[in-house]
Amino acid sequence: MKMRILSILLLAVVVLAGASRAGAQTPAPMIFFTDLTGGPNSGGESVSGYAGAYITIYGNNFGASQGTSTVTWNGQNCLRVVPATGSYTGWGTSYFWYQKIVVQLGSSCTAGTGNFVVTVNGAASTSPSSSISGTAIPGAQFTVRSTGNIYCVSTSGSDSNSGAFGSCWATPAHAISTMAAGAIAYVENGVTQAAETAFGAVVNIEGNPGGTSTNPIALVTYPGATATIGALNAGVQYAVRIPQIGDSPAWYTVAGLTLRGDEALEIAGASDMRFVANDISCDSATGFGCAHVDTTKIVWMYGNNLHDVGSQCATNSGNPTGSACKFHGYYYTTNTIHVDHGWNITNMDPSGSVDGGCYGVQFYSTGGADQYDLHVHDSLFKNIVCGAINFSTVNPDAGTVEAYNNVLFHVGTGPDPSGTSAAYYGVGTAAMSTHTNPVLVYNNSMYDVGSRGNVTNSNACVNATIATKIVNNVCQITGSGEQYMTTNSSAIDCALFSGSDNDWYGNSGPLCASSVSASLNVNPLFTSTVSGSQNLFPQASSPVFGAGTGAQVSAYDIEGLRRPSPPSMGAYELSAGAVTLPNPPTNLQVSVQ
Repeated sequence: MKMRILSILLLAVVVLAGASRAGAQTPAPMIFFTDLTGGPNSGGESVSGYAGAYITIYGNNFGASQGTSTVTWNGQNCLRVVPATGSYTGWGTSYFWYQKIVVQLGSSCTAGTGNFVVTVNGAASTSPSSSISGTAIPGAQFTVRSTGNIYCVSTSGSDSNSGAFGSCWATPAHAISTMAAGAIAYVENGVTQAAETAFGAVVNIEGNPGGTSTNPIALVTYPGATATIGALNAGVQYAVRIPQIGDSPAWYTVAGLTLRGDEALEIAGASDMRFVANDISCDSATGFGCAHVDTTKIVWMYGNNLHDVGSQCATNSGNPTGSACKFHGYYYTTNTIHVDHGWNITNMDPSGSVDGGCYGVQFYSTGGADQYDLHVHDSLFKNIVCGAINFSTVNPDAGTVEAYNNVLFHVGTGPDPSGTSAAYYGVGTAAMSTHTNPVLVYNNSMYDVGSRGNVTNSNACVNATIATKIVNNVCQITGSGEQYMTTNSSAIDCALFSGSDNDWYGNSGPLCASSVSASLNVNPLFTSTVSGSQNLFPQASSPVFGAGTGAQVSAYDIEGLRRPSPPSMGAYELSAGAVTLPNPPTNLQVSVQ
């Protein structure tokens, strides 16, 4: 039979696009981050022919069950998807407003660096990158190693054991003090260590440096496990600490643990530290912040739940006394730089008992220089006595300082901590020295900010004392005690602000039209503003959808939807934008007999 040559002209443009949330099509998957950034492909718990490291992948739009969906690494189908175990319900387990998947490396994962990819309904995941310290690292990036030890800690273990699966250790403190570069210790369900071991802490990280960039050290919960370090109201000063004894630890990961103490974390003089998906609470009887990071550079703080801060705040003699006192959620202080703070929940005072400390996230360089390369994004802040995000001593000239894709609800409530004045805003900016570049505040959704009232002329969605660019934000205030913008003075200094395309609603019209243009003054139609069931995702008819500008915008919204053009104001999009891939070649031929 004579062969015919058919020329096929491929005209279709491949589009990966999420439909409306109310539509039938599921948005494309997105990987935000993983708990570990590297691990060995063998040497751990052996299950069904797999014995490598366990990795938890956090993201969204994975679906409620696996079905035909897949997860690969570096293009290789070399992973075991872990089934339900303990609190982990399997593929697509809900975590905060997003999801997680747990996988185990197999020996067929070849050593090297690549990205995890989750494919759902034929759509492959993408991932935002953290861009700190001059390096952009995709959230899905992971390094497989052919070497490195995998250990375990269990309720039936002994610290005189080898630490291998089947011969686990008994305490996290022993694990962290024993492991060398490249090692991982999985803490199994029910493990609790509450007694201090040294330097006022239950677990002390004293490696010098400990891990390396290619071989970090990790203390992480076993899939589905709940394990606790420290205790509340029991005189435990620190759950996890880097004591100030001359060591300079680097490249450690602490993930998935329940951390309790006067201060849950006390990190000083370190670098390249990663804290992921921990449950953090503190009674604040001593110390300065629930997670206190001092003289440290390069910090990834991802997916943590920090809550219930300050039950013993009135006894704290250091910062100063009173209930509430000037004790903060996350306190990045004294020359701490290169911080990526994302996908966290900070709920300081969920019970309304007025024990909630002060600032949600504070950057304040006590006795040091202005801080830089600081990113607070994709996070939820609520029930906070003072300001939610306090950029108090920052230098945007040395590195970007920004807050984006955050949702703020019921913050700046007061009372005055320790009987002294504080600031009561959503986002505040300040510096010790004069700088040129602005702090960037964009795509945030804010409601009920600054209800404490005009005590220090700071009771606003945005309070600026240095150059601040505000774009694509939504600010709804709820009473005369709250304002849209302030500058720590009775008369607002509009020269400190620049930007455009924000929605200001709830009181008067927009301010500073000469420097902040294209403002709206319309109801954003948030789904619910009832405390306890608040949902600042706007209703489908909201005027903020598609009303923003691409001049300063996040690539994705807080839920992982790619932003369309034009983008929306606030942290949320109604539907995903399209990703257009290059046209395939037009001269392809197929032979048919």
